[in-house]
Amino acid sequence: MAENGAAELLDLYRTAGRLTTEECKVAIVPDIAPIGSRRDLKHVMAVRQTISQKFLEQKLRRDPKAPNIIVKPRVLVTLLGLDHGIEPDVLVASDSDLFYRPVEIKSYPDRAGKTESADVRSACRQAAVGVVALRDIARRMGVRDVAALVPAAGDLVLRIPGALKPTLRPMPLRGEVDSLERAIQEAPSNLEELEQMLPPGSALDNPTVLESIPNSYRSSCREYCALAQHCKQAAVANGDPGVLGDAARETLAAAGSISRALDLARGTGAPPRTPAEQALAEHLRAAENAYREAV
Repeated sequence: MAENGAAELLDLYRTAGRLTTEECKVAIVPDIAPIGSRRDLKHVMAVRQTISQKFLEQKLRRDPKAPNIIVKPRVLVTLLGLDHGIEPDVLVASDSDLFYRPVEIKSYPDRAGKTESADVRSACRQAAVGVVALRDIARRMGVRDVAALVPAAGDLVLRIPGALKPTLRPMPLRGEVDSLERAIQEAPSNLEELEQMLPPGSALDNPTVLESIPNSYRSSCREYCALAQHCKQAAVANGDPGVLGDAARETLAAAGSISRALDLARGTGAPPRTPAEQALAEHLRAAENAYREAV
């Protein structure tokens, strides 16, 4: 997709009406700062980050020279007080767009509603990381309403079954982004905070110490973690949507718990407290109405 100046990607977005013929500014970051040897890898990554930051600043200033497509930019996302470099497949924006939108390119065959749901969820989660990173960058550049500048949305580029021709699927990422931002907010902002959560002289191989640390249960934990059963019991006790599976965890992230999700679905308890809760309530009620009509 990045060959020949990303010509096929440009054609895909033009066909979808997302870019005009004149909007053809493409920046392929790995080509601008190629890797010469393993010893200069760290330097090259720093250069790619500087180049990507320059493009993002151009767009935020409404510079007409800002690229419409940035392939493999290097951006930062902050977790536990540390900056981690990530490389979204693509960032895209028309000249009139205020900022960029993340794009994930996968070789999965696009079978519309029959596309493997696990593959789509995985790609959406990756795109959501791009949204979170772009919001973090915009916040550092002085933007106040980062959610308005960078909506919880992205694009998936898949392929036509039996061919290498691409398809374009705009995807809402409200649940994935909300889940990620909630996890980041709930995690200690740095390792010193984690240490402060523990009694003096404590060790993580002490069951009592582990009990005092908040857990984050996922269904995949059963595949590799000996503490999975322990964390699942705590998740059940707390009504964590994760016990219903990863899809429910993301869909119900705005509610925070199964009991709150039930209140939103039934219209009981406190009214929706945030726009995300309001959207979830409407989604759950529509789903229940569709189910009742079907049965």
